[in-house]
Amino acid sequence: MVIIWISIAIVVAALVFLGVYAVKLMKSSKSTIENLNRTTQLMQAEVNDVTNQTALLNQKTEYLKYDVYNKTQSIKSVGESAKELKENATELFKTVKR
Repeated sequence: MVIIWISIAIVVAALVFLGVYAVKLMKSSKSTIENLNRTTQLMQAEVNDVTNQTALLNQKTEYLKYDVYNKTQSIKSVGESAKELKENATELFKTVKR
């Protein structure tokens, strides 16, 4: 009978030790989880900032494409006008020479 009581005492002691260890583990895990949550929030803020900067960069890129296209069209227009001016001047000189 003594062996049964000793076995029960060992099981109870093991359960108490397990309970105490589980509480300590839970307390240390709580602070670790809080640190992890803060770090995650900071990382999310950085990701949001990078996303916003990327969107702004895309907008600027689109504007630059638009601006380059308009300036290219303006240069082409000036070139065509110069060509027409040359042709008109040539016609004028031919007319004046006659």
